[in-house]
Amino acid sequence: MQNTENTNEWINWIEEAVDKKHLKYYEYKQFSNIQQIGTGGFGKVFRANRENSEKYFALKSFFNLDNVTVREIVREVIKYIICSFYSLRFLVYHTYFKIHI
Repeated sequence: MQNTENTNEWINWIEEAVDKKHLKYYEYKQFSNIQQIGTGGFGKVFRANRENSEKYFALKSFFNLDNVTVREIVREVIKYIICSFYSLRFLVYHTYFKIHI
């Protein structure tokens, strides 16, 4: 029962982040040109184009959506958010520094 409760907690975290617009949610049918580019311990990784876009996106397909996998998804999202935040702070700082010299 503990694993089910933990899995629900992680899934709730993801759903709440999507509801609050912290994460973007895309339907699978919005992607085309899907090509497998790798396989890992949790599943397969694909690259694809979103409709009306030339940009590539990474799509992940998981072998087993259990507590461990969902927790790792949340951790990966949090790491991405933190890295994006620090990259943005560096860019703003770097731009400010260049302008004011």
